[in-house]
Amino acid sequence: MASLDVGSTYSNYTDFNNAVIAFENENFVQFYRRDARTIEKVKRLNPRHYYNPELKYVNIHLTCIHGGRNFLSHSKGVRPKTSTCRVGCPALIKVKTTEDGERLVVKEMVKIHNHEVSEATFKHYPKRRQLCPAERAKCSELLAKYDGNKRLVIEELTKVTGKVILPKDIHNIAATLNCPPKCERKKHEVIKGIRMVMDTDTKLREQARKRRPGSAFKDPRRSEKKLVLDVDTGLDDAQAIMMALAAPNVEVLGITCVSGNTSLENSCRNTLRVLKVCQRLEIPVFGGAAEPLMGHLLSSGTFHGQDGLGTPLTQTPRAWSCCRQKELWKPSSGWSMRTLERCAW
Repeated sequence: MASLDVGSTYSNYTDFNNAVIAFENENFVQFYRRDARTIEKVKRLNPRHYYNPELKYVNIHLTCIHGGRNFLSHSKGVRPKTSTCRVGCPALIKVKTTEDGERLVVKEMVKIHNHEVSEATFKHYPKRRQLCPAERAKCSELLAKYDGNKRLVIEELTKVTGKVILPKDIHNIAATLNCPPKCERKKHEVIKGIRMVMDTDTKLREQARKRRPGSAFKDPRRSEKKLVLDVDTGLDDAQAIMMALAAPNVEVLGITCVSGNTSLENSCRNTLRVLKVCQRLEIPVFGGAAEPLMGHLLSSGTFHGQDGLGTPLTQTPRAWSCCRQKELWKPSSGWSMRTLERCAW
């Protein structure tokens, strides 16, 4: 194999490329083609000049991967500057064709580098870590064998290839596969878990409906809110009571009634009528103030109907008794407060 130095000549491009590869492996450096002109392009401008077609290039400029001319940046400086391997290394190789166009000759060569040159650094270069198709196929087999464990794949693949393998290299190969076995199994486990939760919820809902028709399903995994409703039950508050009773994870501890949309007596009666329809008469109902503690009573009149639920009161409900009120006085606060007893039919 021909050596690589100033004045060295090559009869074809393959010999020159092999000489560059041998020089890189021997000196632990790496070059890239910074600039080149192909024979095909030059012959368009000067078709009479002869060039050996096996040379492929009229001139070639190789530069160390840590050097080369910096490109003009058009960045506005909004994003932070990213790291780069460019440190202005002066090492280069310039090759041109001979006058007769038969051979390639090395015209200039700089072997001085301004950065660390070592075997360890050389093996970490991306080009040196690149795997051939056979090695990539071996990596795919190991991913399946070790269930996607990158550490085990790296250890065995390093023994087989002798190359430095990084986790990101294995990740890139795994990403090109259709679906790694470990990911596929995890996906099925997640789907199975979701189906089990949905089946459990369906069974719990059916049990709740059988136990108490029309009641809301309460998810035991969520915290339950405890409410005390204060209403003047007309059409609007009747609907609010039903929504509270049907809401999941809500427990109505009791309901207090006052006058407002309708009288206190109608408010208590309507509340009990709503609870009876919802089959929730176990919830205690308490009667409050028949008129405001301060100011004047403002009523909606017959807007909510004569009984407050939009229908005329044609008959008195059976066993109806109104709430009795007992007044307690707290001198420290100056407010009149009442203990309320449950309304009952």
